[in-house]
Amino acid sequence: MDDLTNKMYACLADGSLPRYMRSMLRNNLIILDEVGYLTLDKTASDHLFQLVSRTYENVSMIITSNLDFSDWGTLFASPSTAAAVLDRLLHYAHVIALRGESYRIRSRLVTLQKNPSDDHV
Repeated sequence: MDDLTNKMYACLADGSLPRYMRSMLRNNLIILDEVGYLTLDKTASDHLFQLVSRTYENVSMIITSNLDFSDWGTLFASPSTAAAVLDRLLHYAHVIALRGESYRIRSRLVTLQKNPSDDHV
């Protein structure tokens, strides 16, 4: 998600955003990973909404996020933009909610339990 946001800002700066958006829409699948780790300002929120809106019913999307849907209002510049994005994303969505410990943390804890001398991070 961070890479997409940075790319959209670069395209906005050089005037190539419409062309970039068209190129994104030629994909059969768009994967947005780590949505929610960084908040979006108004410009990024608006452009993400445009992408989601234009892909709606035309392009498949996979989105990973550490946020519950109820917290998406804090991700976007306005809660109404978050609601509009979620409305389009969830209409035909298959939601897979994973709960529990992070695999990365669990793996590290197992390693530390086996070899406490590895705790030099």
